[in-house]
Amino acid sequence: MALDPEQEARRVAVETSVTKGRELAKAGDVEASREQFRNALTISPTLILSPEMELRQLAIPALRAKGQELAREGDVEGAVIQFNLALQ
Repeated sequence: MALDPEQEARRVAVETSVTKGRELAKAGDVEASREQFRNALTISPTLILSPEMELRQLAIPALRAKGQELAREGDVEGAVIQFNLALQ
């Protein structure tokens, strides 16, 4: 089986961007995550990936948890910011 260097490089780059995007979403970094997902789609336009769906599934729980943690610590303003980010 012959290796196509360009195809392999694109596959690895897409895989890396999607993985980073998911990690960033789980950490609540919505914008950086979105950027990684868009990068993957730029490299591979036929990739079946919905950045907004990924963000909803991964980032919202992280943002809500962070908001709850801040609220328990008495940081109401910080909690509101996290909850608002989860709603975007």
